[in-house]
This record gives sequence, C-alpha cells and structure tokens, in this order.
Amino acid sequence: MAYKQEPQPPCPPLRAGAEISDDCLVIWSCESKFNWRIIKEKRDAYVSRLNTIYQNNLTKSHIDIIHGHAAFTCDPQPTVEVNRRKYTAPHILIATGGVPSVPQESQIPGASLGITSDGFFQLEELPRCSVIVGAGYIAVEIAGILSALGSKTSIMIRHDKVLRTFDSIISSNCTDELENAGIEVLKYSQVREVKKTSSGLELRMVTSIPGREPTLTTIADVDCLLWAIGRDPNSWGLNLNKLGVQTDDKGHIIVDEFQNTNVKGVYAVGDVCGHALLTPVAIAAGRKLAHRLFECKEDSKLDYDNIPTVVFSHPPPHYWDSGTHRR
Repeated sequence: MAYKQEPQPPCPPLRAGAEISDDCLVIWSCESKFNWRIIKEKRDAYVSRLNTIYQNNLTKSHIDIIHGHAAFTCDPQPTVEVNRRKYTAPHILIATGGVPSVPQESQIPGASLGITSDGFFQLEELPRCSVIVGAGYIAVEIAGILSALGSKTSIMIRHDKVLRTFDSIISSNCTDELENAGIEVLKYSQVREVKKTSSGLELRMVTSIPGREPTLTTIADVDCLLWAIGRDPNSWGLNLNKLGVQTDDKGHIIVDEFQNTNVKGVYAVGDVCGHALLTPVAIAAGRKLAHRLFECKEDSKLDYDNIPTVVFSHPPPHYWDSGTHRR
C-alpha cells in the first residue's frame, strides 16, 4: 500500500513570505520584505538548541562523548584511534553518514567556487542570481526557496525533467510547476567551467539536446552557484583498508541484510552504506541492529522495501493518486 501525503513547504514561514505580498496589497495596501538575516539567525539558534538537547540526552544516558577524528588501526582486533588514544570493543558501529558531492577541479575548472546545501545555510544574504545544478529533491527544494524569496533562479539538469527517480507524472508536473513559477530550467545542460569575475561568477555550460549539435553558452553575474548533484559516503580517512572492511568503488561500506560488514564485530548503518539515504532509515536500521545485538532478537533487521519519501517542492506538483507505483 502506498500513502502519499500532500507536501508541505520546506519551512512554513518561507512559503508565507512568498505568498503574503498579494494578500497584503489587496487588504492592507502594505509592502512586505523578507529578512534573510533574521531567518538565518533563528535557524542557527534552532540548530544550536537541538545540538545541546542531543548532547544532554547522551550525557543523561551515561554515554561518553569523544571529540575527534577516528580511524581504524592495524591491531589484531578491531580498534580505532582518536587523538592518539586507542579504543576497542566487541561491537563497533560505523555511522559517519555522507557529504555533498562536488565535481573535481580536473573535471570542471573552478568547481570549488560553488557551494553545496551545507553552504546554503551559511549564506549571509539572499543571492540576486542563483544557479542550482542538479535534478534531485535537494536541488528542487533549494531552487523553490530561492525563487520564492526573490532570487533570479535557474536549475541546470542533464535531462529534460527533475526528480527522474520519482513517479514519471510527478517528475513531469514538478518540472512544469517550476517553470510556471518563473524558475528557468536549463535542460540537457552541464557546467563546463566556472570563473570568478568582478561582478560574480561566470559559468560556461554546454547544452546537448538529442538530435541537435551541442551549443556552448555563458551565464554571467551569478551570485550563487550551488551543487546538488548527489552525496558521497563519508568513509574516506577511516582507514578501512587497514581493517579490511570492504567498500564499493564509490566508498560505500558493503553490509549484509543485518548491517554486518565482512569484519566480525564491525557494523555500518545509514548513508555511508548507500541504501535509502534518509535519516529515519538510518535511525530505524540502528535500532534493529541494537535489538539484535543486545536483546537477543537474532532476526531483527530493517526491511528496505517500500520506503516512502517526500519532496518539499515549492510550488508542489499537482498530482496525487492512491495507487502503488513501483520501479
């Protein structure tokens, strides 16, 4: 059974900020202006408050917190070293997550001049002109936010639709709604080079429409170039090779259905494994693993079939159904 809930905006105040102007003009004849600085301050304060809550909960549960970078050693039994001190245990869990992907400079000269979704939350002011590269839900959500708040926004995609891993009708409708909202969808396009100029960033892109000759175009005066092209596993630097933990060619840790790696007593959950990159999935997998290891529930494992997901696009795609769509 599939359940689809009507999507909500990325943050209700953001949607309200985008839509309040028309209402005010009709009723009160007033002018509204979104304050980026205030929303950033409130967002930062909220995250800081959450960090404190989590740390307090760990302390109350008598869990020691060790600050530092852990890496496996060559010791006979699984051991990690942090700040020149070694730690070992019967069970070691790797849950280091993932990081936003950024093209290498050798692939796209000047790629490091762009930011990722992490950098988006560090912006001190609303960009006047933004280019989002990517077709996934992160690209769609951020493009919608920036456009609704007044930034001239383009989203660059390699094919002709966004959200290509979703239901085809949702993918088509979301693409149409982005364009109807004034977001420029640069289809069949890829960045070739990024340069910094006195007026911002200059992007050289190639557009390869099927059946036509590729064309080169330049986009000038870009204030914000944001890469939303996927996520990489945060496994580099763990020295997994010293322990013999197997990974795939992208660095994802290979686990079985019970989250076991190929090394006894070493487990992995979450984005670092590359399966269903969603926070609730990582939490659920961790709980199932804990039940198996410490509550003698030998068959405890997460079922990765039929995991729902959601996209907070603005505007949302106007299509819902009660059927089940599977690929």
